[in-house]
Amino acid sequence: IYAVHVIIIYGSAWIPGFDMILHKKMNVIESSLAAILMIVLMMWMVVLIEKYKLYKKNKFAAVEI
Repeated sequence: IYAVHVIIIYGSAWIPGFDMILHKKMNVIESSLAAILMIVLMMWMVVLIEKYKLYKKNKFAAVEI
């Protein structure tokens, strides 16, 4: 989760991050909304990962029986 967050904010060798695009261009309200959006997206990603893990676990458990 942390790695995805860092790549979204700061970018990587292949993808420019929001820091390169919006460097010092956001006011307090825009920054606060962006932070809230990032938190919601990271929480959603955790939920999806956990659902995927449960799906894989149940899929392999059904095969082993």
